[in-house]
Amino acid sequence: MKRKMKGIQVSFLTLAVLILNACTPASDPGNVFEMETISSEVNAKKDRETMTDDSYAYGNMQINAPAGNFMDYQGKIVFITLKERVPGSNTGSLRLYELDKKTGEVTSFNPDPTNPSAIPSCTAVEVYQGELYALNSDCKIMKWKDGEFVTISDGAVYNFWHGDGRLFAVTKDSSLVEINEKDGKSKILIDDYTDYHNLVADGWIYGQTSKGLSRVDLSKEKPEKELFLPDADPTYVDGRNIYFYDQDYYLCRCNLDGSDKMKLSEEIILCKNFDDEYLYFTKWKNLMKDPGNEVWRMSKSDPGKTEKIATIPDARVSNVFVVPGYDRLIVEATVTTQYNEKEVYVRELFLVPKSGSDAEAVKLELPD
Repeated sequence: MKRKMKGIQVSFLTLAVLILNACTPASDPGNVFEMETISSEVNAKKDRETMTDDSYAYGNMQINAPAGNFMDYQGKIVFITLKERVPGSNTGSLRLYELDKKTGEVTSFNPDPTNPSAIPSCTAVEVYQGELYALNSDCKIMKWKDGEFVTISDGAVYNFWHGDGRLFAVTKDSSLVEINEKDGKSKILIDDYTDYHNLVADGWIYGQTSKGLSRVDLSKEKPEKELFLPDADPTYVDGRNIYFYDQDYYLCRCNLDGSDKMKLSEEIILCKNFDDEYLYFTKWKNLMKDPGNEVWRMSKSDPGKTEKIATIPDARVSNVFVVPGYDRLIVEATVTTQYNEKEVYVRELFLVPKSGSDAEAVKLELPD
């Protein structure tokens, strides 16, 4: 079971790498997966710590490769998606868009529509402390300033992220570095580092590897990487807990230090994202060959409480994006449609109310 499900998850990551044209790249020695089934009463805590930065899209920074998409910037949601030349071809150009949170209208992100070249091709976007950052097709980090993107890194990187007021990246020669945004100079923290879906929580960098979840202590003068949760893949770190899967692929949770490991569900589900209150997930169908067309949510304080919040007809849900403070989810799904009298599969984006009750999903229309 574990091997089959992990293989499916890896295929999703591989697809994301191909779509985004990214620059990237069975033991249990510590009894990681020895745990008790969770009870609602035990985990209905009122005093849970808040995230390091409530406006930071922790979940979206742990999806796709390179990670980072659907960011709240100056009241609109900035995102990147592939605009296909021919439906179902998986060929075209990556474009930067804006989504109006109130109307659901999508427009191109370009302050000068008469100059299409003003916006370079991007493969990832991030917003940190009100500033917009992006990774361009040359694998350089950019910052939006005075109506244009300005390069702020002196070398090529696979991915980047912020935390504790600092900018971190994994370089093309596989080093973990901290970058000075003023001069673009890099300070090497670890020479050999290829982890992805990195983020900072409680003074540590957590990163995903093919062997499990790792962490790096940022308080040390010469930090070192340790494999923290062996075989945990995929994982989600929300700034206060870690969500991962046991050897039978049941969703579990533990504290940031690895303590209090507990199983959250007695059925196989695939976690897609989270916010302060809920986990959002899909259920597998057809002997695990189909991730399904339904989006569900699970209460963090009461994991036994789940609710279906949306059904997308004739679709397979691939990603769910959460924008902090926004009352809707952005769901990416593969939809079957007809083109030139042939059945083709296209990726579409949908808006889904978080409140759910199997609400109707609204497809986003991308401008030409």
